[in-house]
Amino acid sequence: TSGLLTATSSAFTVSPAAVASLAFTTQPSAVVAGVAIAPSVKVTATDAFGNVVPGVSVALTMTGTGTLTGGAAVVTDTTGVATFAALSVNLAGSKTLTATSGLLTATSSAFTVSHAATASLAFTTQPSAVVAGVAIAPSVKVTAKDTFGNTVPGVSVALTMTGTGTLTGGAALTTDTTGVATFAALSVNLIGSKTLTATSGLLTATSTAFTVSHAAASSLAFTTQPSAVVAGVAIAPSVKVKANDAFGNVVPGASIALTMTGTGTLTGGAAVTTDTTGVATFAALSVNLVGSKTLTATSGVLTATSS
Repeated sequence: TSGLLTATSSAFTVSPAAVASLAFTTQPSAVVAGVAIAPSVKVTATDAFGNVVPGVSVALTMTGTGTLTGGAAVVTDTTGVATFAALSVNLAGSKTLTATSGLLTATSSAFTVSHAATASLAFTTQPSAVVAGVAIAPSVKVTAKDTFGNTVPGVSVALTMTGTGTLTGGAALTTDTTGVATFAALSVNLIGSKTLTATSGLLTATSTAFTVSHAAASSLAFTTQPSAVVAGVAIAPSVKVKANDAFGNVVPGASIALTMTGTGTLTGGAAVTTDTTGVATFAALSVNLVGSKTLTATSGVLTATSS
């Protein structure tokens, strides 16, 4: 310009200076494990004057447990933005991202990764050997996990049993904040080897085998009654007495003795131990005097009288 005179130059271009800073212009948001973060995380590169800088290589890393997928280097576009369109994390928890380009870094706000849908069940405390009618201890525990191994709270898990008898305490429970369903009052009434099956929807898991043993003897019964006999001759067939617990299980190893009501002396009624079928067999039982008699079986405070 000179007085009223002007002249205009040809156009010229001012390009951005070297990249001087990085910033998350779209922060990571809460996401389910294994699912791409949406909206896509974006990092903008600018020079010292705030101009966006295209063509800058930006990569992402993560602070927090698990593996970050999709954080490999991306080049900023014409608007200076690197867009990470398929960013996912496998493990649950709080995380932050760090963007890096050369010596420059920027840190995102924290975001939370939550578990995915339940994909598996597992017995994390197996059932142990137990007495009939007594609660299994330690309590049986089942853990629900997603496909990435994250525990899943709020899942309904029920137990059923393979083997004879009735399982008590296996009704559905909800997993706690650690993904665990604890069955604290689990018991079985009948003896033998059993397994448990945990079920949640279509998912199942089977426990290791465990053994239920008999409870204390609670009743005695003559399973072979004494029959008419000649004085001094062994009663045949042999008198038999069975010991059962409160659930009807036979009780081996119980000591049973016989006494007699009626005149004379009973021979062979000394204590006999029940066999593996819970039966005490009195093989040489005889009486010396004639007349009507009854026998009484005794084991501790338990008694039973013959017919």
